[in-house]
Amino acid sequence: MQAILESYGLTRVGRWVSSNHKSGAHLRSECPFGISYELHQEWLTRCNVVYAFVTDCSVVYVGETGAGMVFRFNGFRYGNPYGRDTDNRVKLGITRALMSRAEVQIWVAQPVSHLVLPTGEVLEMPASKPLEGHLIARLRPPLNRL
Repeated sequence: MQAILESYGLTRVGRWVSSNHKSGAHLRSECPFGISYELHQEWLTRCNVVYAFVTDCSVVYVGETGAGMVFRFNGFRYGNPYGRDTDNRVKLGITRALMSRAEVQIWVAQPVSHLVLPTGEVLEMPASKPLEGHLIARLRPPLNRL
């Protein structure tokens, strides 16, 4: 799996760990401990990032954030008050993996596409959303809803 992620420009930059951050009240019965992320400092505030969570050599979730990784990952850390929310589904998946003593790795990329205009000017645009969709379709991670 590592080779596939690397072929799409993703790099391992961190992991999820057990912590003392409390889950939302509706998740506490299924989340006996909190979770937190350890992430290389340079990635904390980057926007337009595609990320993958990997456990037991399998990609279990692929996502994208335009708002920044700290903001996005805090949703996974605490959960969301809406019961059927993506944050909750992913938080439970991470928690269960950590309960089984599996490592949950964080892989990321900040892809950019280039558009050459008729004038010869080159525009750079974030390509995180299209790469996210492509990886979900190709890898079919179990925590992504297809």
